[in-house]
Amino acid sequence: MATFTSNNFTSAQSISLVNEIALVGIQDAPLLSMLTARGQVGKAQGRIQTWLEYALDASNAAGKPEGEDPIGTVFSGRRELNNALEIFSKASKITGTAQAIENGILSQEIQMRLKELKVAMNQKLISGTFNDGSNGQPRTMRGLENWVPTAGVVTGTAVTEQAIKDAVRVLYNNGTNTGDVVAILNADMKEAVDEIFVNRTSYSHNVDAPFGANTYGMKVDQLQTNYGTVNFLVDRSAGANAITFANADYLFVDYLRAPHFESLAKTGDAEGGFVVAEATLRVMSDKAVSKLTIASGARTASK
Repeated sequence: MATFTSNNFTSAQSISLVNEIALVGIQDAPLLSMLTARGQVGKAQGRIQTWLEYALDASNAAGKPEGEDPIGTVFSGRRELNNALEIFSKASKITGTAQAIENGILSQEIQMRLKELKVAMNQKLISGTFNDGSNGQPRTMRGLENWVPTAGVVTGTAVTEQAIKDAVRVLYNNGTNTGDVVAILNADMKEAVDEIFVNRTSYSHNVDAPFGANTYGMKVDQLQTNYGTVNFLVDRSAGANAITFANADYLFVDYLRAPHFESLAKTGDAEGGFVVAEATLRVMSDKAVSKLTIASGARTASK
């Protein structure tokens, strides 16, 4: 990771942090880290990002007569979708005394602010509520949980293997299950998933394991279904009593302003700077998102 020292700052300097944000806070911001690592990062063109839905037209393309005029055929239509660009910013200011006691402390503080910025962005990517700013309030993006259409919600009384399959099958029925399916859930829901398979475990002896050869425990990272492989992503920002499923290939984070550092003008015996980004979540089709909701207080079915 790059180290920023005070003698590199100028009053007008802006330092890109695109590479750095991919490396910090990976476990604290799983969704943003995953999208960045997969290269699913795009460029926004305005305060409201718009795009055409990625969807296949269901009209019949077969059995056309010889010599047919294509002008008379049914043209494929795609919906226009949009999301708001949200501004994220964190700042630090260090006195000359603090800088003299520990050289490089401003650099450390900025790196901490970058991690905090990433965590805040990750939270909004998951649970953000849309506001285009027309009411005078700051623009806020629609998070993944709020992209789920009504038809994409599966309700259950407990977290079961069948309930998970039913939620993944929604993507299959919509034709959007190709690729990796990611399931975003909080720690309580993940524990409930693990409990389903607690009696279907095996013991592994690995002589090359770095912390010892004997490994115990039960943790479900992937679940194979007839409708796709589900990859579980535990995230503190995920809502309670729900698991959100999405085709990972349909998700992008778009930046109007990619994460970067800007120094503040020095005032008196102190210097500082801030990290800022302007971003949104692009979901290529809401048909690629589904949700399993569980009655409050329920987890797994009784054994």
